[in-house]
Amino acid sequence: MESQQNTIALEYSTIRTDIGILSTRWSLDDSHIAAGCSDGTVKLFSGAYGTLVRSMNCKLSTETFPVTSIRWRPERSIGKTRNVLLAVTCDGEIFHWHASSGKILHSLKIESSQALSSDYNTEGINFAVGCNDKSIKIFDESSRQMIQDLNGSENKVLGHDNRITSVKWIDNNLVLSGGWDHNIMVWDLRNGQVARCFYGPRICGDSLDIKGDMILVGSYNIEEQLQIWSLSEGKCVFSENMTSDNGACMAYTAQYCGFDNKNTFAVGGVGGSNFYVYDTDSRKKIGVISDVNKGVFSLDFAHSSHKAVLGCGDGSLRVYKFIDNFAENLDLED
Repeated sequence: MESQQNTIALEYSTIRTDIGILSTRWSLDDSHIAAGCSDGTVKLFSGAYGTLVRSMNCKLSTETFPVTSIRWRPERSIGKTRNVLLAVTCDGEIFHWHASSGKILHSLKIESSQALSSDYNTEGINFAVGCNDKSIKIFDESSRQMIQDLNGSENKVLGHDNRITSVKWIDNNLVLSGGWDHNIMVWDLRNGQVARCFYGPRICGDSLDIKGDMILVGSYNIEEQLQIWSLSEGKCVFSENMTSDNGACMAYTAQYCGFDNKNTFAVGGVGGSNFYVYDTDSRKKIGVISDVNKGVFSLDFAHSSHKAVLGCGDGSLRVYKFIDNFAENLDLED
């Protein structure tokens, strides 16, 4: 492992398997880690030790399809049930699981489309699903009914022309999206149209996040894999090649750390070194991990501590602890 300034330490890793982990998320209290897997299951692990608690099978037919995205429902949601986990598959299936009991609360299927990405708004009132038919479908959490179908091509206005692999709520009215067509779009739900569009990064995974005016992007390209865009100015204000002696890292996932008020962020991918951690203000690299087998497909920061979980192509979860309070006290001099 390569770790700049010794700021990252591996806490534990689960057993490697032939099942890729495409999406991973800490529970809201950090007691568990959920993993959306290529074998069509959501696996629930102990957050403290990485032991498997249960496996939840996401399929509505005899065929099995990968779980492409998972999200825990925010506690602010109007629903009384806690520990609800949203999972979507590349067959267009949508599941609501009660993770504590392993029971399905609700399931539905989007016909003739793959569901590739998902996100809840802050209150958990609505959730968005990005699909391979170039649309973003907005659902009401209470009724589980689709209330908007954002698809620019059908309305003959601006929209994506390829699959949507990442969606992120900005606020209750604005949704950010990106995908294979090299476009980042800001959708205004009040009129169902694109308010802003930025051309550049190719997004192949859960690699959009936002802090204030700054949009963090992980791009699956041979260069400028890390990008930061200004929402108000509509332009790229920072980019960097994530390269090492091992080659270039093609980004699959990117996220700000919520525990430290987004003062740090991380990007993961395949090829070269696999996991990079940066200081948000200086945009300087403060940690690198280079020994992840088959790359990093997903990452998530813990809510109550400086920890991150990586979902890896070799089927393992890796939990890292950021030591010495580096997000606040790191000496960033070269």
